Amino acid sequence: MKTAKEMFESLGFKYKKKNGKYYTEYITYTHKLKVYDDVYETYIEFEIFPNKTIVYRHTVNGEKRDHIGESEIEAMYQQCKEFGWYDE
Repeated sequence: MKTAKEMFESLGFKYKKKNGKYYTEYITYTHKLKVYDDVYETYIEFEIFPNKTIVYRHTVNGEKRDHIGESEIEAMYQQCKEFGWYDE
């Protein structure tokens, strides 16, 4: 089974991890797509606090994509499993 990072990377996302001031960990997967002269950047972010994790998904520059693809959902689920939210 692939890791969440490998799954997101196979979808064209880039991985970034950092520690922040108000949270223990911050993981961002970024995907850029050029359509004609427009560049669309999609972010899937995991903000990991000591007692909770918040997941965001948004698109910058252009129309907002209102759906999440099946492969993205599988990668997000895998990431949550790696956080220990689900038993194997």
